[in-house]
Amino acid sequence: MKSKIDHIFFLCSEVSHALCKRIADAEGNISYVKDYALAYNNFRDLLYAVRSFSNDVWGGKKPSENDLAVALLEADIDISHPITALQPLKCHVYQLGLLAEKLLTQVIDPSCSHYDTIYHDFCVDTESLLALYEFAVDNNKYNSAKKRFLHIGGPAPAKPEMRQVGVGRRDSIENMDFRFAINALCWLDVMDSIDGLPFRELRPSAVILMRQAFEMTWRNIIGYQVVVDQYGYPMKQFTQVGWKFISNFKGKDRDTKISEGTNKSWSISLPIPIKILNLVNSWCNAYTHNPSIPPFYVEWYVLEIFWSLSNPSSSGRMWTAEHGAIHINGFKALRKEFEVYVAKENSRARVVWLPDGRHTGAFVDDEGEDPGSDILRRMRLRASWTNLKNIWCAFRKECANLIYTLFHKA
Repeated sequence: MKSKIDHIFFLCSEVSHALCKRIADAEGNISYVKDYALAYNNFRDLLYAVRSFSNDVWGGKKPSENDLAVALLEADIDISHPITALQPLKCHVYQLGLLAEKLLTQVIDPSCSHYDTIYHDFCVDTESLLALYEFAVDNNKYNSAKKRFLHIGGPAPAKPEMRQVGVGRRDSIENMDFRFAINALCWLDVMDSIDGLPFRELRPSAVILMRQAFEMTWRNIIGYQVVVDQYGYPMKQFTQVGWKFISNFKGKDRDTKISEGTNKSWSISLPIPIKILNLVNSWCNAYTHNPSIPPFYVEWYVLEIFWSLSNPSSSGRMWTAEHGAIHINGFKALRKEFEVYVAKENSRARVVWLPDGRHTGAFVDDEGEDPGSDILRRMRLRASWTNLKNIWCAFRKECANLIYTLFHKA
């Protein structure tokens, strides 16, 4: 393993050096140039090496969809606990290998002068990740050797140290970065060349667009326009109520792709497990409020999830590019339960539906019947029970915070 990681680090260094090549003229004057052809060749070698390393780590296998999503979007990797850190790090290595394979089909012009950011970001992500992975593996070996040493003696094992990365970047995004990125987007169509665009800041901006796209997707699936107050003004409280509603009614199975209403009066079928979509939605929200430069392979993973969710699809003789393979049964009952859900969240709220019952976010396989009084009563009881659970969870959290504040010394 070490020899392969050494080789990958060497290739990262070679890519970096090719983009800042030192040359001297006949008089001994030093200048620096970018050798794009050399950088391209070294980068392609790097992609093959990373893909091979990822395959070696997984031995031809791959992580489950759920494990991969949790590792990339939720897991807080604590390298001080190498045993628990190793599995999510392996998932990161797997996704990095997939990105390497993707880039082999995208980075195809040896003379291209605007691959710099891709070269640099991939090298940074690769070195940062493999340094952590190697450290976790070495620590596990060290802990095993230490146990043997304590039991049977012999030479004491040497405690491993983390490898130093050769390339780095500033992960934070400041107001000045946003200033340049926004200006570049606004004037993109009048620029003579894209070589000078701030790609470092532009690519993460896609996360904000994906968050908006997800928000529109959930709204279109249910088929409403907006939630307003008694005066007809949109209520900010309900900007993400579409996803809250869908995830609240998901089935009990961990990998379920279906949300079902009270007494199974309606259902929504999605092409991706709801738990994974929930992780993606939370990750996009967190990025929007705390922006930074995410690993390229993680951002690409989120893009692929959205791409799968919105991929043009067909149902019978119907084909559409407006949404993915999303199906609804019992649409009338769905509308009614959504209204009940919103009203329980805020009694002043009112749902404004699309005109003439128009629906653009899913295949409506069955309109169904309007729910009877008994089903309506069950819907209201379920919404009340959901609110009580949320209140109880918030109360427990607040009590825990209070106890911590009372007994924790600043």
